[in-house]
Amino acid sequence: MMDNPKQREVHARATETISADVANRMKAWYILVRQMLPGPGAGIVVTLEDGQIGQIFVSANLTDNDKPALAKAVAAVAEQDGPVVDNGVFALPLRRGGEVYAALAIQLEAKDSQQRSVLKLLTWAERWQRLLLTAGATAPQALAPTTATPSVHVLETVLKTEPMAASLMALADQLAAQLDCERVAIGLRGKRGFKLEALSHGMQFDSRSRLAELLGEAMDQVEGAPLFWPDADSTQEGSLSELQNSASTARAMLILPLGENCAAVCERPLDQPFSEQEIADIASLGPLLGAALELRREQQNPISNRARAATGSLVQRLAGPGHRGAKALAAVSALLVLALALVPGTFRVHAEATIEGRVQRAVVAPFDGFIAEANRRAGDAVAAGEVIATLEDRELKLEMRKSASEEEKLD
Repeated sequence: MMDNPKQREVHARATETISADVANRMKAWYILVRQMLPGPGAGIVVTLEDGQIGQIFVSANLTDNDKPALAKAVAAVAEQDGPVVDNGVFALPLRRGGEVYAALAIQLEAKDSQQRSVLKLLTWAERWQRLLLTAGATAPQALAPTTATPSVHVLETVLKTEPMAASLMALADQLAAQLDCERVAIGLRGKRGFKLEALSHGMQFDSRSRLAELLGEAMDQVEGAPLFWPDADSTQEGSLSELQNSASTARAMLILPLGENCAAVCERPLDQPFSEQEIADIASLGPLLGAALELRREQQNPISNRARAATGSLVQRLAGPGHRGAKALAAVSALLVLALALVPGTFRVHAEATIEGRVQRAVVAPFDGFIAEANRRAGDAVAAGEVIATLEDRELKLEMRKSASEEEKLD
C-alpha cells in the first residue's frame, strides 16, 4: 500500500488538541479514504478550535499553490458546520463526541456527475472515523496496514483492484475468507432490482440462470440491516427457501447490505450460523464499501451513460429555478441556431472542380503503337465515322515488307 502515489508525503503529528494516537489513526484513515477517490490531488486534515482553524495534523501532496483553496474550504466548513464543494475542493467537518474537532479538505479532479458520489463516500468515511475514535482501546491500533482489521483488508483489496468486475470478485473472495463461507455472491442494484455480478472462489455463472435470479431476489429483500437465515420471517422465505433447496446441503445464509446499491449473500454450513458479533466489523464498513463501489461504477460507466446523465443534469438546470447565466446562454445559442437555419443568404463555395461529359466513350486501338496525327482535342465535337486520330504505321509497313520478302523466298 505505501508505494501508492496517493499515500506519499502523508504525515501525522500530535497537536495541543489532538493526541499522537488520534493523529496516527487519522493518518491511516486518510490514506484509505484517499484511495477511494478518483485522480490526483492534495488533501489536508486540520483541527478546528472554537470555530477557528488550528494546526494541520495530516496532509498529502500539499504544495503552496494548493493551500489557498484548501484553507478557504476549511474556513467555509468552520462557518457553515457542514460539507462544502467549491471549484473541485470537497470539505466536511469531522466530529468526535458530537462536537466538530477537525475538518477534512481534498482537492479532486471530479466530474459534475461524480460529485454526489464523492460527497456520499466522504460522508460515510466521516462516520467511520467517528467509530474509530469512539472505539477506544478496542479499535485497531493506528490502523496501519500491517495491523489493520480484516474488514480494513477487505476495503484495501477493493480499492487496489481494477477494473470494477475484478474488484467485485476480490470483494467476494475476501468476505468468503473472513466469514469462512462456502460461497459469497455480490450484486449491484439496477433499474429492475439487484443483479448478480460476482461469485467467490472463481465460480462461473450464467446471468440468465435461476440461481442468479434467486440471488438477486434475495438481495432485493434486504433493507438497511443484515438479514439472516433461518431467522428470516415468513414473508421473506420464497427465494431463500428455493436457494436452500437448490443447495446440496442445508446452509446458513446472511444477506449483507453494502451501502444503498450493493449487497452480498454469504452462505456456509447450517451448523455454523452467523452471529451479529461476527459481522459487526464488516457491517460498519458496509456503507463505505458501497460508496466506494458506486463511485468506481460511475467512473467506468460507458460514455453514452455519462452523456445521458450530463444531458439530464443540463435539462434540470434549465428547467429548474436559478442558473440564470446558463439559461441566458442556452437562449442565445437557440436564437443563433434558429437564425442560421431561417435567414436567407448568399453562400460561396471555393473548391477545385472538373467538368466531364455526361456520356463518356472509350476509343481503343486494336494494337499497341504511337499516335502519328491527332485531328481532334479533348472537348471537340465530332461526327459519327470521323477520323479523330491516326496511328504511326512505319513499323507495320516494315513488318509487311519483311513478310512479303519471305514469301518470295519461299516461292
